[in-house]
Amino acid sequence: MRQGFWNGLVAGGLMGVVLGALFAPQIKDTTAHRVIEGGRRMGRRARQLWSRGRERAEDVVEEMKD
Repeated sequence: MRQGFWNGLVAGGLMGVVLGALFAPQIKDTTAHRVIEGGRRMGRRARQLWSRGRERAEDVVEEMKD
């Protein structure tokens, strides 16, 4: 269930960035730049969350071994 939540969160965020950029009253170059930067920020955040989750899972596994 958690994986579905995160997949939905990422997909919804990406759709929000794209739709927001498409409907924003900005110059095309600026809009493209904003979409690219938004994607990069989301990618960084997703990597951070994944890393944090992996570390927590490893800690739980180690505790279960003891």
